[in-house]
Amino acid sequence: MEEISSLVIKAKNGDNTAFDRLYYLTQQEVWFTCISLLKNETHAEEIMQIHMLPHF
Repeated sequence: MEEISSLVIKAKNGDNTAFDRLYYLTQQEVWFTCISLLKNETHAEEIMQIHMLPHF
């Protein structure tokens, strides 16, 4: 968890490599959460994009 916290800070400061690593580490969990809640792949993809990109 500490690695993720550190990556979030770096990504917020514009570190694209940190963002890429953060995305890689969390994408599967975020995807499964979205798909299990929404039951729709298209909506899950949209939510992932909406959720991940604006925060960094």
